[in-house]
Amino acid sequence: MHGQDANALGQPRPGTDIYIDAAGAAAVVNTALTSAKWGARLITVAVHKKPEPIDLGAMLRSEMTIIASQGYPTEIFQVTPELAVQPGASPG
Repeated sequence: MHGQDANALGQPRPGTDIYIDAAGAAAVVNTALTSAKWGARLITVAVHKKPEPIDLGAMLRSEMTIIASQGYPTEIFQVTPELAVQPGASPG
């Protein structure tokens, strides 16, 4: 679906440019790292609650850029009730 590309060592990889971690699990990060083509990006919007090892060798082979994003850092208590509302329900 994304075509064929390679990592920095010429090993075949999917031609995917961007990976998104919304799960907060090291397995997601490591899967992206070991699957990534040279120069791909990983955007992590998930909260990683406990430190877990990531494959730095895979990061070197892909030269992946990892971008972290945190939403609502100063207004979390104002938006939390809206985030918790079930689909189709009004925030009250």
